[in-house]
Amino acid sequence: MTRRHPHRRRAGYTLLEMLVVLALLILIGSILLPTITGLAGNTRMLGAADAVKARLMEARLSAMDQGRPYQFSISEDGTKMRVSPDEAVEGEVTADGQPLPGITINEDMPAEVFIKQVQTGDVPVGGTADGYLILATFQPDGTCAADSPDIHVQENGATGVIVRVRGLTGAVSLNKPTAGEMP
Repeated sequence: MTRRHPHRRRAGYTLLEMLVVLALLILIGSILLPTITGLAGNTRMLGAADAVKARLMEARLSAMDQGRPYQFSISEDGTKMRVSPDEAVEGEVTADGQPLPGITINEDMPAEVFIKQVQTGDVPVGGTADGYLILATFQPDGTCAADSPDIHVQENGATGVIVRVRGLTGAVSLNKPTAGEMP
């Protein structure tokens, strides 16, 4: 006896099912995309703030290690930072009469992240002939020459992070800006 098979359904998905799944994926992606891009931007800005803090601490340690003042400065457009010895002091030579060696570190900020000073009170900010603003000068004893202006690290459209240097101790800290500190 021959068995008749009724019309068998083929394995697979219909076009309607595929469109429903695609619409759900697009909806979920549109909800998650702003969150993911926000996290990436925040990470880039926080990484830049950590780099500024590290360079400030490096300037302090270089001053203490070499026994001469070191300065932290930023470019006028806020896209570069530099750690370098302060102006040469008369008589700063090694035992064989050579000028004291000094390290100079130049570093670019990540794309779309920039640094600017936030003027606080009567804190003076010095400039150099090559377009850099001196924000902190660390002394050989580890202190900062004076309380430095706050350094604002910001990404386009984001709130930013404030980097502070205490003059008396030379301590460096990262802080969220308050309403009055927004540049």
